[in-house]
Amino acid sequence: MLTSFLKSGVLKVGFRFLRTAIFPRITEIIFTQETLLSITIGIAAFFASSRVFAHAAKLSDLTIGFVGYAAIALGFCVAGITIALTLPDRDFMQRLATLRIPEKEGDALASLLFVFVWTAFVHWCSIAIALIFLLLFGHIEATDLVDKGRLPRILLGAGASIAAYTLLQFLITTLTLWQVGSLYIDKLKKDASEDAEKAAKAKLPSAP
Repeated sequence: MLTSFLKSGVLKVGFRFLRTAIFPRITEIIFTQETLLSITIGIAAFFASSRVFAHAAKLSDLTIGFVGYAAIALGFCVAGITIALTLPDRDFMQRLATLRIPEKEGDALASLLFVFVWTAFVHWCSIAIALIFLLLFGHIEATDLVDKGRLPRILLGAGASIAAYTLLQFLITTLTLWQVGSLYIDKLKKDASEDAEKAAKAKLPSAP
């Protein structure tokens, strides 16, 4: 019973996702510009928290607003995954599945799916963290939390870093979708040109 319990459910799927998707791409996730920018923003928020949050809204309002954004972004990512898996053009799907991207794990199609899944995963985690933060500190004013010592300032800095990372990751996902759309448009133009050439050849009179 215990063995069957451990072999099914969210834990099994989660560990499989970590092992097969995240660990092979760990360097792609950590050593990126968005990670560096997010850490920089978090450090800046830590040192300047007394000034940044001096006239800020309530923590509950800030957190609820972020949860609303993250929920919308999460739904967008899930919709993007569905679209990527149900593209009607089989030739285009095969092209993505056989296209290798330099310094990236797997093919272009796998990378596209991972971008959407990773962004959705990041936003889901940020929602969970935000709800816990709201439960523990939502009743405290931002200025009061800053005055309570170093640990609350670390929490505020970490929150700013997570929020920045989710925003940057969502931007990357949107731009990735634009890149795939551009490739698909190029393919449609190429197919239309080839069809026009075939139609023109078909209209040519046959040699006597």
